[in-house]
Amino acid sequence: MPVNYTGIFSGVLACCAVLASGGCAVEDGAPETTSSVTQAAVRPSPAFNRLFGSQRRGASQLAAELSLGHDRLCQLQADIVGDGAGNGLGDDDPDDGGWDFTVNSSATEHSTSASPSNTYGATALAFVVRGYERFARSKILGCALDAALGMQAEADVDSPPDFVFWVLMGELFENPGFGELAAARYDAKVSAAGGAQALGESIRDQRHTAGDDGLIAYDLAWLTLAALALDTALPAAGYAADAATYAQILTSDLTSATPLFDINDGSEAFYTDGLSWSLIALDAMGLLKSTRSTLRDLLMSTQLESGAWGYNQDFPDPDLQSTAGALLALQLAGSTAVRPARRAAIGYLLDQQTADGGWDYAPSVEATLANADVLLALGLTNDVPPDPEPASSPRGSTGSALRSSHALATPLD
Repeated sequence: MPVNYTGIFSGVLACCAVLASGGCAVEDGAPETTSSVTQAAVRPSPAFNRLFGSQRRGASQLAAELSLGHDRLCQLQADIVGDGAGNGLGDDDPDDGGWDFTVNSSATEHSTSASPSNTYGATALAFVVRGYERFARSKILGCALDAALGMQAEADVDSPPDFVFWVLMGELFENPGFGELAAARYDAKVSAAGGAQALGESIRDQRHTAGDDGLIAYDLAWLTLAALALDTALPAAGYAADAATYAQILTSDLTSATPLFDINDGSEAFYTDGLSWSLIALDAMGLLKSTRSTLRDLLMSTQLESGAWGYNQDFPDPDLQSTAGALLALQLAGSTAVRPARRAAIGYLLDQQTADGGWDYAPSVEATLANADVLLALGLTNDVPPDPEPASSPRGSTGSALRSSHALATPLD
């Protein structure tokens, strides 16, 4: 079902009118600080609260860094409406609302190539999550809408983070068409696979066959979150049962005598990601309390002195995406006991942010999805970096030797 974009843009205008009088937006390009942005009333957000917690709306102390990072993502987007990327109306990008997978750190715009279809929602979530925050700017909402336009036009955009993104957009803009589109794409994906059980098992098996067992939890966690989001938007459609199915596939593996992803084997591919996303999925469903405690302990014990995490024990250098995922997991499923670890991670990530707002994933290489992962984790935290300034490795050193030649944690098509 097509999304009613006339209604959406009307909603944006109404939102900005309300926020102008009590809150919302500042002029594009203005610093996103507490002094330049007035506060808006908190919007109803049942899906956001269910996935991320009602208290996790972003720390105003990080507003400037988040603003700079969001601007960088907008700059690298193949914008559709107007000139959100700031490279002129006559740009040469494909106008598809997406992002290049990786770019040279000196890049100032999207390339002429089409955007990959499986990173839209995972990247654009950095915008829509910040849209719930009372310090949101109209610019990032516009970039989120560009992504939504591009996603609707591409029929093969149907990765689990896409469904989460659409549901949150529908909630944020009070337009049910987004949730209906998410449900239609999700239902088609599940039906083509032969049901939720078959879909979850096929993704698990694909990751195992590729030797990426740590990403089994990454995909199953996103499927779980997607089903929970859809259940919030359409509570009578049975999506809660699907969420339970995906979580059960994960728990069955974690508790197996011969698990595909062994949490006690630090040499597993994507090991830190596997710990983080296992914890996120189990916490979202309230499962395996003792295993969740073990996962938290393992994350705490593998954090580096700099505040970062490595890819696995064989490649322990600070890794950008692993650190973002671990921070997110310790936020969503953590406690006051892990706050020092979260604060150290925040300090590390902020120290690695470059002058243009992005993060180098490997030397001289930016990965837009990794940028978005960092922004998602920072945008959902209420913690602040430690004081004084944290010790960290030099800027631009976040990419490990393996990550320089290895794929990122990316949703399957």
